[in-house]
Amino acid sequence: MPKTVAIVGAGPSGLASLKCCLDEGLKPTCFERSDDIGGIWQYTENVEEGRPSIYKSLVSNASKEMSAFSDFPYPEDFPVFLPNARLLEYLAMYTKHFDLRRHIQFKVSFIKIDSRKSYFNFLNITVPVLLHFRERGNSMNTTENGLPTQMIMHISSWERC
Repeated sequence: MPKTVAIVGAGPSGLASLKCCLDEGLKPTCFERSDDIGGIWQYTENVEEGRPSIYKSLVSNASKEMSAFSDFPYPEDFPVFLPNARLLEYLAMYTKHFDLRRHIQFKVSFIKIDSRKSYFNFLNITVPVLLHFRERGNSMNTTENGLPTQMIMHISSWERC
């Protein structure tokens, strides 16, 4: 039986983590607070409390050659430095190409993530956790004990309990 993995956030890091987990034969579920992918690249005029936002005319300062996923290059007609809307378009293309959306549960926010034990394994960090969540839409699938066996999260989301 494959290990289940919880990934918090469907921004670029969360999407890459989701794809890598699938490539390794794991059973990931990505939990996204908003109603779509993109993380901080998802511009909105109505910023939710606790959610960072970019400004409407933001252009990435990393070139498309340096910021592309290694297994999914940017289309040639994209500009070298991407306006946020084009970067979000690229993330949508990546999500569709690898069929990632079916592994993402939207409108789920976490109240707290309790660390039970953490240990380091070279460059991979494995943190068994207890998830306390507030659901805002979709139902949440759980493992046998209601807990994922691994957790991948963006460092900006970590808060010591």
